Amino acid sequence: MFGTQHLGLFLVSALLLIVTPGQDTLYIVGRSLSQGRRAGVLSAFAITCGTAIHTLAAAYGLAAILATSAQAFMFIKLAGAAMNSGTYCTLAGVPPSKMPQGDAFFKRYQQRFGVPVQLYAPYAYDAVMAMAGAMQAADSVDPKVYLPKLQNLAMDGVTGPIRFDGNGDIRNGAITVRQFDRGDWHDASVVR
Repeated sequence: MFGTQHLGLFLVSALLLIVTPGQDTLYIVGRSLSQGRRAGVLSAFAITCGTAIHTLAAAYGLAAILATSAQAFMFIKLAGAAMNSGTYCTLAGVPPSKMPQGDAFFKRYQQRFGVPVQLYAPYAYDAVMAMAGAMQAADSVDPKVYLPKLQNLAMDGVTGPIRFDGNGDIRNGAITVRQFDRGDWHDASVVR
């Protein structure tokens, strides 16, 4: 079991998870399209700061509370035990089984890299392909030239259709509703 002697490993792992692109990438692209480069940079900074603060708070706060408070530890145990089929949560995006091009993407990724696809890798792939498609359509890597093309982009990504509205926000962004049942989480539905 990992303890505080592995804090360095934890922080490196957390940093890698923080910099892995996902839904936040689409948000940043949307803000950049609708409000410009400065808004995109500020959005990226805010997301990174928020995630880092959350990670550190979780690492230090929860560990400290559980180590010093028998009541808090008991509460966590009881809360976990109380989870039943009436417990729901949401997850940004669609589950891999519902991604239109997911099976082919997951197979190619596994063959090429020899490891399973990480949670938000398909979203990072779609974001890169959208940016590359806009650059190709504009025949330029200058943001002033290709960002308008990105705003009008329509492509079928691994995760589903990629399109932006007039504000640069993703259209029909998906949220997966998950339900806890028989000791595990199961995808109940996808809301767009």
